[in-house]
Amino acid sequence: IYIPLYLAKTLGLKDKDIVYIKIFQNNGIREKYSSINVRKRGKKIEYMCIIGKDLAKKRIRFTIERKNSDFTQSKSFIDLSDFLNKTNFAMTQDSNLIVFSRKLPITINPEIKLSDIALYLGAYYSDGTKKGNNWAISASTFDQANFYLETHRSLVKNSEIEFTVSYTDTKNEDENIVIKNLKNIWIKNVGNYPYKFKIRKPLGKIFTKCAKYGTLTIREHRIGLLDFYNYLLENLIEEIMKNNNKLLAIDFLCGILEGDGSVAAKKRGHIEIATNSHEYKNITNILNVLEIKHKIIKYGDNNYSIRIGALEILRNFEILKDKIFSLYPKRKRMLFDRLQTVGAVKFLIGKHEPASWVKTWLKKNGFVDSNYELTKKGLKLRKDLKTCIKSVAPTSRVAEAWRYNPRIFKGRNIK
Repeated sequence: IYIPLYLAKTLGLKDKDIVYIKIFQNNGIREKYSSINVRKRGKKIEYMCIIGKDLAKKRIRFTIERKNSDFTQSKSFIDLSDFLNKTNFAMTQDSNLIVFSRKLPITINPEIKLSDIALYLGAYYSDGTKKGNNWAISASTFDQANFYLETHRSLVKNSEIEFTVSYTDTKNEDENIVIKNLKNIWIKNVGNYPYKFKIRKPLGKIFTKCAKYGTLTIREHRIGLLDFYNYLLENLIEEIMKNNNKLLAIDFLCGILEGDGSVAAKKRGHIEIATNSHEYKNITNILNVLEIKHKIIKYGDNNYSIRIGALEILRNFEILKDKIFSLYPKRKRMLFDRLQTVGAVKFLIGKHEPASWVKTWLKKNGFVDSNYELTKKGLKLRKDLKTCIKSVAPTSRVAEAWRYNPRIFKGRNIK
């Protein structure tokens, strides 16, 4: 739309100013934020803005209001000033920020606390796109999908999400039936969204690593979101490193484990993080802040694995137990199943007399006294281990299966 000159002068409009427009039509009122484009042709000057191609050649009435970029950041929340200084932004009617950068605008929540998003940003760090032409994050479980959606929508207020489920068909079933079943189960557990489906056939043994119900990719085709998320990531990592913030570090680490973490082979209790040459240094720095010992293994030029041993998990069990694989029930079950094969764990839960070097380790870390009796710290670790092991017991697996697909248990009493 072209803004009449008298109105542009009255409002004091300039190039790149942001305006709030109310559009009145027979079927109601629409609201729109747009950026003013000033064009000069000789002595003539034109003020225009875009309100949507769906209104082309239609007769409308509208009101227009210039929005200012006066914004005072509260010290209780993340400082967004460095991010906003590179953009054109304004306050919206509901106290969010409309940000014009790159092509399409984004509306963001200015009241963000790092403590609320550290775990989510860890998952994004491992399973999100940080370069390219669109923003995305992938979820392998329903819990992950719900958590990622909820957190993303708390950060970005005008979400325009595309939902794609990628699934590897290991049984060579009819594709239409596969899609129908997948659609029903994702709708039931995540929400009724316009899902797209990508059905693949397994290549070699790749199917052994496939998620049971596929992987959901949550995507938005706005480059500005990449800038925003990368800024949040940089801010979080800087805060952890600069202030040695262990609370943020453990959340960030457990978020990374949700995406790139894995549990060791049977009869071993360690965990691994698969990463690359660009990101492994940040992860090792986070582990150093937490004083968690680890081993770095390099595979080729760009592939790295960071291994955290079973004894290190036990030594840091107090900070790990509630958050490790909290959104990935299968991995959590595997971890606690395999920890039970570790000598120190067998001793702590009363099932095994450990080797002398294990006793020495338990004593050194304050879990047993000089007589190798459990200390208060050791009793606390035993209680926590038993609670976690019980939480992933076989009965819980049945309940989990019932939760995701109750029809297969029709007529059975599930506890």
